[in-house]
Amino acid sequence: MILLTGATGTTGQETVRQLLEKKVPFRVMSRDIARAKAVLGPDLDYVQGDFAAPDTLAVAFGGIERLSLLCAFSEKMVSHELNAVAAAKRAGISHIVKMSAIGSAPDAPTMIRRWHGEIEQRIEREGFAFTNLWPNAFMQNFRRFAPFIKKDGVFYAALGDSRVALVDVVDVAAVTVAALTEEGHEEQTYEITGPRAYSYGDCAEILSRVLSKSVRFESASMSASHKALVDAGMAKALADALIEIDQMFIDGFGAPVTDVVDRVVGRPPRSFEAFARDNVASFT
Repeated sequence: MILLTGATGTTGQETVRQLLEKKVPFRVMSRDIARAKAVLGPDLDYVQGDFAAPDTLAVAFGGIERLSLLCAFSEKMVSHELNAVAAAKRAGISHIVKMSAIGSAPDAPTMIRRWHGEIEQRIEREGFAFTNLWPNAFMQNFRRFAPFIKKDGVFYAALGDSRVALVDVVDVAAVTVAALTEEGHEEQTYEITGPRAYSYGDCAEILSRVLSKSVRFESASMSASHKALVDAGMAKALADALIEIDQMFIDGFGAPVTDVVDRVVGRPPRSFEAFARDNVASFT
């Protein structure tokens, strides 16, 4: 049996959709089952469990063979996921598919990659079969720009002319489903990217064509981006971590393109053009 955690998030919802499409049995863990049913529908196999309450994980993990480990981004992410790893060990789970970040390592130069690296290291040290998923920045993150694109035909980010091999969540979920349902993905780290590296200027041009309206990108300063995150209610430490990612992309870390989607899923990754066409309603 497969257990999904983080199933109500962007990647989790698409993973649920694809598992249902493949007619593969799975269970969804949630700390709030009523909310999960509202997001995912009432007819799935749900179990209550909370990363922050280890005692609840024993029941949630019972009878599970493969665990999809995906925890919400928070200052407690490491302790929460390590709680899950310990519970998985006690429950006899054999394979953990871990949603992580490109370049994760305990000694990585950015906070988020260090957090994920510590968790990956613990999973490997505990002797699990593992698959580490390292997706690049999601195309779906562009939805946060939708209010600005709708109103003024402009969006802002602190990336300048940097290029990032943006990936569609559809492809991230497809690799996740393959790792959860097929043999041969053990002890693998998959860096999941789109088909090319896009600048945000490229994305503005694509959106302009698809939406039949003028869309432009304007680069913002790091300080302005950080202030916007904090003003929106994000904890300073988490805002710091996200700004580190922007700097990582400015330094070119997100530009390399891989063939993971082709190799694992058996088809090319989706383009930003396809994402834009599928999300016209979000931007108009």
